[in-house]
Amino acid sequence: MRYSKQRENIQKGLEQFCIHPTAEELYLELKPQNQNLSIATVYRNLNQLAKSGEIKKIEGLSGQIHYDHNNHEHFHLICVSCNTIIDLPSKIAESLKETLKFQKEFEILSYDILVKGLCKKCKANDKKKGQEHGI
Repeated sequence: MRYSKQRENIQKGLEQFCIHPTAEELYLELKPQNQNLSIATVYRNLNQLAKSGEIKKIEGLSGQIHYDHNNHEHFHLICVSCNTIIDLPSKIAESLKETLKFQKEFEILSYDILVKGLCKKCKANDKKKGQEHGI
């Protein structure tokens, strides 16, 4: 992959905008400082960076693809209410990988695990709504 200043800016923006953004979110974040930037350029460069293994694509959220600058194997907790993505500590991932290693029928080459649930904020909001409705 040849060097590109826009690709470098997109990758740096992804690292600084650590909330696992979509291409659109990253574009809106970068556009004020990069007037010549187009959404197509962001998509193209994110796809190239993901293909080369420099970043990760996170799929499985209501049809949207999110991007992660952390390309090491790790788990993601995904809130099904607000779509927030939280990285789980690598210790937990390694512990599970070690446990699975003893499964003789399957050799782990890589992993990308998504755990879906409610984040703290959405859980609290959900609880409030239930109390308001007498649940």
